[in-house]
Amino acid sequence: MIDCQDTVCRHEQLVCPEQDNCTVDCYDSRQYACYQTDVFCPSRTGDCTINCDDSYACLQANTTCPQGDCTVNCQSQYTCLNSVVRCSGDNCLLNCVGANSCTDIVVEGTSGNYTMNCNSASTCQDASVVCPPNSICDLNCRSSSPCQRTNITCPVNGECSVDCRGTSACTQLELTCPERGDCDINCYGSSVCQRTQFNCSRYGNCDINCYGPQACQYSEFNCSTDGHCNINCQYDDSCYRSQFLCPSGGHCDFTFIASRRYSSDFTGGYAVITCENNSSCSVQCRCNYRNQYYPYPCQYSRITCPRDSGNCSVECNRYQSCQSSTIACGVSGDCLTCSGLSSCNRATITYPMMYQLH
Repeated sequence: MIDCQDTVCRHEQLVCPEQDNCTVDCYDSRQYACYQTDVFCPSRTGDCTINCDDSYACLQANTTCPQGDCTVNCQSQYTCLNSVVRCSGDNCLLNCVGANSCTDIVVEGTSGNYTMNCNSASTCQDASVVCPPNSICDLNCRSSSPCQRTNITCPVNGECSVDCRGTSACTQLELTCPERGDCDINCYGSSVCQRTQFNCSRYGNCDINCYGPQACQYSEFNCSTDGHCNINCQYDDSCYRSQFLCPSGGHCDFTFIASRRYSSDFTGGYAVITCENNSSCSVQCRCNYRNQYYPYPCQYSRITCPRDSGNCSVECNRYQSCQSSTIACGVSGDCLTCSGLSSCNRATITYPMMYQLH
C-alpha cells in the first residue's frame, strides 16, 4: 500500500510494484494529498485501487491502469476534479461520491469493461468517458444533476447502458451508442435527460425510455442507419418539443403515451419526427386511461413519412391524440389511423399527390 497523507505525494510519480495488488490512499486534513500526482498501476499482473478520501485529494491526478482490475474511489467534494483515468486491463470501476467529485474527469483506455457510478449531486458534470472497443460500458447517474453535460462514447462492437434517475440527472448529456452492439438508455425522473443528444450508431440497436415529468424535453434522437431504434416517451410532457430522425435504412418505433390522469399531458407535443426514404417507421400516440381528462399526445407534432420508398404507420389512439398536427404520408398513401374522440382533430394530412384533408 502507498500511503499519501497530507502533502507527501503532491506532484510525484507513484509506481506500484509489479505482479502484486496495489492500493494508493490519498487523504489530507489540509487537502490536495495527491494533487497533480501520476499513479502507475502494475503493468503485468495485479489489481489497483486508488482511494481519494478528502476534498481536492486527487485534483488533476493521472491514473494509468495497464492490467488487471482498476478501481478509483472519489469520495468527497471536488476530490477527482480535472483528473484523468486510463484503463487498459480487465475492468475499470469509477465511484464518484460527493458533490462535484468527478467534475471534468476524463476516462479512457484501449481495453476492459467500464463502470462509472455518479451518485451525488453534480458529481460527474462535464465528464468525458470514451469506452474501448469490444467492451461493456455502464454509466449510472442517480442523484440531482450528476451527469449534466457529460459526454459518453460507447464502445465499437460492444454494449452500452446508461441509467439516469433523479431530477435533471442527465441534462444536456451527449451519447454516442455502439456502432455494432446494443445501447440501453433509461431516463427516469423530473426533467431528466432534457436537452440531451442521443446518437444511435450504424448497425446498432437502440432502446431509449423517457419516463417522468418533462423527461427528455427539447432533446434530439438520431436513430441508427441499419439497426433498430425503439424510443418510448411516457408521462407528463415527456419528449415535448423534441426531434426524432429515422434515417435511410433504419427501423424505428416511436411511442408517445400520455399518462397523467387529471391534468394536461403534452407527451410528444410539438415533436418533429422525420422518417427518411428507405426507412421503416412506426409512430404511436396514445393515452393510458380511457377516462383521462386532458391528454394531448403528439399535439401540434410534425410527422413526415418516407416519401418515395419505405414503410410508415402513424396511429393516433384515444381521446384528442394528434390534434392540430401535420402528418405527411408517403408512397403507401394510407399511413394514418385515428381512433378515439377528437383524435386528429384539426390535423393536416398530406399525401404524395398533395391531396389534403383538414
